[in-house]
Amino acid sequence: MATKMEFRECDIEKRIPVEDNSVNAVISNCVINLTSNKINTFREIYQVLKPNVGMMVISDLVTDKEVKSGSINDENWCKCIDGALTKETYIESMRYRIFCH
Repeated sequence: MATKMEFRECDIEKRIPVEDNSVNAVISNCVINLTSNKINTFREIYQVLKPNVGMMVISDLVTDKEVKSGSINDENWCKCIDGALTKETYIESMRYRIFCH
C-alpha cells in the first residue's frame, strides 16, 4: 500500500488549500506558535481533517506565562518565544474551535 503525502505552502490562519474533510493528518512542527490567530489556525486544521478519523500531530512551544501584545519584539518572535502561549491557553484555543464552530 502506497502512502501519499503532500506539502503545500499556505497561510494556515486564512485557508489551507485542500478540500474540506479530506485530510488524514496535519503535522505541525513549531508553526502554530508563530501564528497570530491560533483559533483561526485550529479552525482551518479542523476544517480539512476527515471527520472522526483525521488527526493533528503537534510539536510546539509553550510558555509559563502569557506574553502581552505590547511587549512583543521581532527578536523574540524570531526565537519563537513571543508567539508561544501557556499550555492551558494553547489547549483552550483547540477546544474553542471544537465547541464554537
